[in-house]
Amino acid sequence: MLSLTREINPDLPESLEGRIRDLAVRTYAAFDGTGAPRMDFMYDAARDEVWLNEVNPIPGSFAFFLWEAAETPVRFTRLLSLMIDEARAMARHTGSHCLGHTCPPAFTRMQRAPSPSGGARFACPPAPCPFARPRCTPRGAPRRTHHFEASMDSAPQTATPQSAPSPATGPYMHVVHLPNAAPARRKAADGGDADAGAAAPVAPQIAPQIIWAHGWMHTHANLLPLAATCTHGRDNYLLDMPGFGRSGMPPATWGTQDYADHAAVWLRTLSRGRRVWVGHSFGCRVGLQLAARHPDLVDGLFLMAAAGLPRRRTPMERFTRGCRIAAFKTLKHLHWLSFGAERVRRFFGSADYASAGELRPVFVSVVNENLSGVAARVACPVRLLYGENDTETPPSMGQDFVRLLPHARLQVLPRFGHLDILTAGGHQAVYALDTFCEEIFGG
Repeated sequence: MLSLTREINPDLPESLEGRIRDLAVRTYAAFDGTGAPRMDFMYDAARDEVWLNEVNPIPGSFAFFLWEAAETPVRFTRLLSLMIDEARAMARHTGSHCLGHTCPPAFTRMQRAPSPSGGARFACPPAPCPFARPRCTPRGAPRRTHHFEASMDSAPQTATPQSAPSPATGPYMHVVHLPNAAPARRKAADGGDADAGAAAPVAPQIAPQIIWAHGWMHTHANLLPLAATCTHGRDNYLLDMPGFGRSGMPPATWGTQDYADHAAVWLRTLSRGRRVWVGHSFGCRVGLQLAARHPDLVDGLFLMAAAGLPRRRTPMERFTRGCRIAAFKTLKHLHWLSFGAERVRRFFGSADYASAGELRPVFVSVVNENLSGVAARVACPVRLLYGENDTETPPSMGQDFVRLLPHARLQVLPRFGHLDILTAGGHQAVYALDTFCEEIFGG
């Protein structure tokens, strides 16, 4: 075998490739496989027969060279992250709560509808979507992801999409609900265990809730892969803040306190269970305002790349920034000369400022806020998560938050930045969130 030539992604007839891929999928499902095995096939050209030779459950280096040669490459670190995510999800789904339920492996479930951006040919299944995990679902009752428009005058579970916001209640806020994936556990009204055949009245337990708030110019979709791994025993609600995604525009130049008050009105429509607010960047600002202004609505804050404090700057950085501000103001007083106002704003402003569009006044209002006083009023536990290489909200800002927040802890993830803390570092973020939720929810 060592003398044979290795050809990655061989040029095979489409029909033959489809047969091999289909056989790989069916074999994987038959073995109830997980992880990233390598499957070896042999082909008899004379008889036009495909034979499955063997399944390598733990191939050398996980056959990473095959994944990296895929049509959509999957790097080795990304492959390891996906496998770790699946292993943790599988571990959380082992135990008595899975009895009588079907827990299909995450990879297997997606292989039944392979996508063009799949994994390496003939060696391993198509690559799973980020942070895919098995879900514990009763037979015959598929889980659903609920999208709903939450107007402030109707319950979110029953609200129907509206075409225009109500002036009395503010803009509509689009919310995506990922329901609790664990079997419902019911407790007898007298405090004892309820028997399935007993006639005694029982009261359903309210599942803990995780509220997800995205960063600036993002939507709920940026947090959806993370939230999808947190549905066991918890209800997840992902918000599109007003002005983003499918939500309506703010009626005026809002600050983060307005976003917090608007979210608070919606939160009061939910059953009050134990609740954690998860935010990224801009969503952290809103979460801090919510915890300070409405402390009865949240039991903990999990803040990733939290913003809201003045950045520490070196003397050279302060000098450079001062020169840019002075140049901008000079051109403004000179009526932009021949450059044009928008061109000057784009040159001197940040990428978020340039792309803010109608939300530019809101953006200016938000970034100029100093939440030092707000942070000092937050009484609930706070977990701060920063990327070591974050240049937009550096870890030093987290250190400043720790000094202001009475019950805060800081964790810095090596090698990650402002955005990839949600993607490449997502499995570490989820693990930190899971640990924090166990502290807040009590397991």
